[in-house]
Amino acid sequence: MRSKEVAVKAAEKHCQFMEVQFLDQTVFLKKLSFKRNSLGQLGFMREYYFEFTVSGEDRYFGRVFMLGNRIEGVNLDPHRLH
Repeated sequence: MRSKEVAVKAAEKHCQFMEVQFLDQTVFLKKLSFKRNSLGQLGFMREYYFEFTVSGEDRYFGRVFMLGNRIEGVNLDPHRLH
């Protein structure tokens, strides 16, 4: 549950930075796998999805990538700028 909370905060922060609106205030786990970190230790790689909008009309997906409890990256699908 802790990793989901971290993912929500990362999604909110990234949406704010990119000046888009984070929708539904939630993320959902799309993929779970194993991956080695920079020290060679095996950990859970989680891919969380969330939705965002630019104008309030169209919905797009974004992703939060986590290795263990660390954010590896956040990205947004291509979207229209209004």
